[in-house]
Amino acid sequence: MTNVTNIVTARITAEHANTVYCADLDKVPATLANLSQTVVSSRLIFESANTNHREELIYPKEFMADTIAPAIADISVINLVNNSVKVTWKTDEFADSVVKYGVNSTAYTELSIDVLFVNEHEITLTGLSPDTTYYLVVNSTDQSGNSAESSEYSFKYNW
Repeated sequence: MTNVTNIVTARITAEHANTVYCADLDKVPATLANLSQTVVSSRLIFESANTNHREELIYPKEFMADTIAPAIADISVINLVNNSVKVTWKTDEFADSVVKYGVNSTAYTELSIDVLFVNEHEITLTGLSPDTTYYLVVNSTDQSGNSAESSEYSFKYNW
């Protein structure tokens, strides 16, 4: 593997069961590349990424048998200034970040999305009305298209 652009450091992440190996590399070492021949029931993902850019490079795609949605945990809503709140949560695998929200339960009229695949999620909701109760759900979809959604949460913006 080589650098994709001059701003991206080549990095490989190989997930096998519960072990993760991550290091900056110029090329895929033979021992890691050979995992693709011995790990059929697990997933093997190579990524070239930094904090501003992520490019998925799957070797080979047929080994991706991921049918399990991300597990969502540790949801919190933090009041901020200027009519905004920060919604955070974690997932057990890399996934995108979506918050659906509105002023009526189960009727979410607003949507905030971050398409970057992360496992520590943070979305700031802005333009909230004081002394108003909001209802929300968070949603995360992994790289294989498996989606998970939380149960409904409510909060009252009262800054």
